[in-house]
Amino acid sequence: MPSNKQVLLASATYPEHIVRFSERYMRDITCIRIVDSESPSLIGIQQFYILISHHPIDSYLFEQKVLLLLRLLPQLKFRQCLIFSNLRMRSSAVCERLKSLGYETTYTSSSLTQNRRTKAMRDMYKHKCQILVTTDLTSRGIDLDYVDFVISMDIPNDSETYLHRIGRAGRFGAYGCSLTIVSNGDEQKQLEKIQNEYKLNLIEIDENHQFQMLINSLEQVNMNIENS
Repeated sequence: MPSNKQVLLASATYPEHIVRFSERYMRDITCIRIVDSESPSLIGIQQFYILISHHPIDSYLFEQKVLLLLRLLPQLKFRQCLIFSNLRMRSSAVCERLKSLGYETTYTSSSLTQNRRTKAMRDMYKHKCQILVTTDLTSRGIDLDYVDFVISMDIPNDSETYLHRIGRAGRFGAYGCSLTIVSNGDEQKQLEKIQNEYKLNLIEIDENHQFQMLINSLEQVNMNIENS
């Protein structure tokens, strides 16, 4: 190939390693990005977060998040929900806990065979399951029309992944809600960084009277969907 040529690089996201890769092979780069604070994927999505106390032992901290999740879910009405965790073992454990309580729940991650991943997604598409617990394997490129609620049990590793996660609840400008469970300290700072970077409107709620704001928002989402 000639040393001087025009090259087009397309990517759903533009994380730092893609930046370094493009700079290595391309000169005089012009970057066009369509994922920003005005992205249609955020229109109609109410974003909430709950702050819990930090604990130095990760397993104990995550267990507190799970216990909080189990207290909150019975109060919420949604069509379908995605629950994200950064680690496969955590996602699998959350799925089993929810199943044991009678929730129609499935699980997918890169550690599963393709057949099992396909079955999990098929069950969601056919509305056989109400909750999908997953890693960021499904934060991109998955269109589940009935998903109107997204929960993040962990802060994602980069800011754009946060946008892709919550975007599952608002595909093509649809209405939805997201909830991030975050501990004070480093996790809270990570979330604030994401909020500032994209100028997001994140609403802090607690488990008591402020939690009604999330309940009301999900009810409004369902009303908007029924009237659309």
